Amino acid sequence: MSKADIGTNGGNGLNCQDLNCNEQGFDDPSLEITSTDGAAPVQGAHKISAKHKTSLKKASPRRSRVPILAPADSSLAKNKAFHTTLPMNGAKRRSQGSAFLGAKQTTLAGPLSLQGVGVHSGAPVSITLYPAEIDYGIRFAVKGEAGPVEIKAHRDWVKNLTLCTVLGSDCGALVATVEHLMAALRGLSIDNVLVEIDSGEVPIMDGSSLAFVEAFDDVGLVELEAPRRFIKVLKPVRVEEKGCFGELLPYNGFRLDVEIDFECAAIGRQKFTSDMNPGVFRSELAKARTFGFMADVEGLWASGRALGASLDNTVAIDQEHQVLNPEGLRFADEFVRHKALDAVGDLALSGQPLLCHYRSYRGGHALNAKVLEALFADDEAWVLVDAPMSDVVLEKQVDVYKDHAAGGALVAAANFAADRS
Repeated sequence: MSKADIGTNGGNGLNCQDLNCNEQGFDDPSLEITSTDGAAPVQGAHKISAKHKTSLKKASPRRSRVPILAPADSSLAKNKAFHTTLPMNGAKRRSQGSAFLGAKQTTLAGPLSLQGVGVHSGAPVSITLYPAEIDYGIRFAVKGEAGPVEIKAHRDWVKNLTLCTVLGSDCGALVATVEHLMAALRGLSIDNVLVEIDSGEVPIMDGSSLAFVEAFDDVGLVELEAPRRFIKVLKPVRVEEKGCFGELLPYNGFRLDVEIDFECAAIGRQKFTSDMNPGVFRSELAKARTFGFMADVEGLWASGRALGASLDNTVAIDQEHQVLNPEGLRFADEFVRHKALDAVGDLALSGQPLLCHYRSYRGGHALNAKVLEALFADDEAWVLVDAPMSDVVLEKQVDVYKDHAAGGALVAAANFAADRS
């Protein structure tokens, strides 16, 4: 579908809350994050050697699978506010040796490639993801004048949050719209990957994380012989600004509580609440697409943005508050589910999985980033813990708020587990 088509029956591929938050009250999306946790930020560009890339392709072919959970039903309350709540993590869990995914770091079982278009540039783009070694993390290899430039998927490398999340190096190399890919990687508990990209923007695919999830499932995962590290939240951290708030609370796992409230009748007030694991991410969030308003399209095009947006990758809403996509919505509350997906991707820039309960009201990329900034500004608010490598049985709930060094790591492993039996 062409740009001209969108002007009459398409969409802009953007969420109003991330555009200018004129519905949500948060009007400062251009936030450049710097290190506030006492450690000097990693600076500069790092070249990627051909030897490294060749060795990564030789990863073990053993694959890991996680069963897909059936989606929970959404209900429409009398006040037209959607609230989907999924069960909380149980206290009793048992590891299953090689069938227990959560205690060890992971990577892809082999390389994979995807092609698409950039939602802002409209240009074709190709990405190739390679397995990576222990503690490598997620890094992007972006074309530079003197060769590929390495950019870490980390909060210290965020350069801009206007309309999407943009990462960059000090030499000027940038990669934009990383949030849906980052959500898929964190959602499926994939720790170490090199992402090679031939453009400055990750492809939008269908506007969700589904294509990435399916590609990861096809190639499979392998466990690495090192414990997964978690950032455990020890005390509440909250950011409020102009009617919006985001907060991190201590929790034995990773729980999302995301709420939006739009005047637009097609959206209204919606809330999504769930503990997160790979199965939940697959069935409840991965398919939720980005959304935007036709009223914003002309201004975006005039500024050279949203040139690749169409009904193929965006839920579009017209001036009469009607969804224009002929197939309709994938979930009755798809809008808030996409906001939850974005939150997973934004929080993944912490560098390690978080053990926390994240609550957000009328937020977006900038608010999510400010909450992370506030967390790492307080050394007493978090601690880094390793998951245990041995088989364990948790017979009762462990108070990780008081004992994060011992019981916290055990619960972390259990609550991030994905049963592959």
